[in-house]
Amino acid sequence: MSMTADELDKRQAIIDACRRMNALGIHQGTSGNISVRMAGYGLSEG
Repeated sequence: MSMTADELDKRQAIIDACRRMNALGIHQGTSGNISVRMAGYGLSEG
């Protein structure tokens, strides 16, 4: 399955947000989940 530019951008945004949250110390344990809904499916990190 090939990814669109939009999906790649959203995936990179999730990575960037996770890195910022980790730097702030708010991405540990049971907090700090991130998700993006796209047509037909979702992308998430948790």
